[in-house]
Amino acid sequence: MILLHLVTIHKDGINRASAEILARCRELKKYLVKNSINTELHAIICNLNESLWNSSKLSNELGIYGVEKIWITKKGNICNQNKALIKYIASVQKEATKKYDIPSLLVMESNELVKDILGGLAIHTNASVISDVIKFGFSDSNFTPRKDKSLHIRATRPVMTSKALADVKVIDKQIIISLRPGSYNLPDVNDLETVPKKVKIEYMNVRLHSPSKKTSLKNQIKQVINATEDFIDLNEARIIVAAGRGIKDQNGKTLIANLAKVLNAGIAASRALTQSGIYDPSVLVGQSGKVVSPQLYLAVGISGSVQHISGILNSKIIIAINKDKNAPIFDIADYGIVGDLNKVIPILIDEIKKIKSK
Repeated sequence: MILLHLVTIHKDGINRASAEILARCRELKKYLVKNSINTELHAIICNLNESLWNSSKLSNELGIYGVEKIWITKKGNICNQNKALIKYIASVQKEATKKYDIPSLLVMESNELVKDILGGLAIHTNASVISDVIKFGFSDSNFTPRKDKSLHIRATRPVMTSKALADVKVIDKQIIISLRPGSYNLPDVNDLETVPKKVKIEYMNVRLHSPSKKTSLKNQIKQVINATEDFIDLNEARIIVAAGRGIKDQNGKTLIANLAKVLNAGIAASRALTQSGIYDPSVLVGQSGKVVSPQLYLAVGISGSVQHISGILNSKIIIAINKDKNAPIFDIADYGIVGDLNKVIPILIDEIKKIKSK
């Protein structure tokens, strides 16, 4: 059996969601090997900067998770080129499974990029897909590939704006899963391989799509630039300060920025503020925005609509500040402050600074 993961890397290491997924895949691999099922864990990289990542760094960073093979495209960063990315991942899966003869489970982070490519990737690999899950594994004791080499996978995914959880079972030879960040804890360093495994690196050549001369399509995505407010990636942020309808002007926006600065936090916003232009749509959190999973989510002036709450339920601790004591956000918050945010936030900033100065 082959376990695969599309790894997201940056200059300092792999991102948090990838670390969670690799740790979970490592658990499953150990479980399978213990039950005499030959299993390999592979990593797929689509955005390698070779000036920052050499083969030694790749082996050290991924080998501690038990990764045995790393697949790299010769075309550099193709993460923003959907057609090329689908072709690349499908080619890796085909090669790794010996033309789909070996059963495989491909696990990816549930983010905007993956949501865009899941359908096309499923068609190219003839795989079953379970999207946006919060838990996955082998169904009961049916972890052994069946006689037709198909797998029996069970997963849990939120539905109806996270009001309910659906238990999904899939039987297929090739299965793809997208996992919400924060669904599993980051691995303890002591639980990882003390000596990284020797990792084999495979290069995959992918022909990039170029528009035909006959087509009228001339625009191509060259680069994705994040909004300046999202200086800390919300998918990576340990702390997030989120602004809601209570932030009405530049003064309120400045308060949010100052609070985020002392907490070293990412800044998010509700739909009301992104629609009004106060914040860029890239920092929208909720059903139609980002789903986040920080250690601390500080909701400032957010009433707590169902759509917004569905994007923050994976947060470890939620603190709400709102002048309306009946705001729905207090129903899910671990801690709440009822008061005018213009008075509460300056006091909060001063107290945090005092604690940090000790």
